[in-house]
Amino acid sequence: MGDIIITNVAVYREVVEESYASMQETMRKQCRPKANGEPGLIKTYDPSKKSFKQAMICTVFAGMWLEAALHILLVRRNGEDVAKKADKKTWEEKLQILGVCDNEILGIVCKFRRSRKDLVHEKAFFTQDAVSIAQDEAELAHRVMGLVEAVFKTRGQ
Repeated sequence: MGDIIITNVAVYREVVEESYASMQETMRKQCRPKANGEPGLIKTYDPSKKSFKQAMICTVFAGMWLEAALHILLVRRNGEDVAKKADKKTWEEKLQILGVCDNEILGIVCKFRRSRKDLVHEKAFFTQDAVSIAQDEAELAHRVMGLVEAVFKTRGQ
C-alpha cells in the first residue's frame, strides 16, 4: 500500500462541477425564444453577472485541479525528485513527462493554460489578439479536465 496523500484535488473537482452546472443553468434561464416563432433566442442581461462569476470559478478551480492532479501523478509515477524538477514547467510539459504525446490534447491544454492566465491575471491595458468570453473558457476548462482524466484512467491510473 502506498503512502497516504492528503490533498484537496477532489474538492477542486467538485467546485468545478458545481460552478460549471450553475453557469450552464444561469445561461439557460437567460435565454428565451424570439416572438412569433422566429429563429434564434433572446438573451436577457444579467446585472449580477452570475454566469460570468461561475465561469471564472470553474476556470480557476480547473487550473488548481490540473496542477494538483499532475503533481500527484508525477510523484506517484516518477518520484519526488522528478516532480520537484517539473514544478515550474507548463502543464503540457508535465503531461509529456507523464507520457502524453497526443498533440491534440497538448494543444487544448496549452490553449486552456493561456486563456486561464489571461482571465486570472487580467492586463486591461495590454493589447490582446482576441477577446475571451469567460463562459467559453469555462467550457474549455471543463473539457480539459475530462480529457486528462480519460488519458490517465485508460492507462490504469
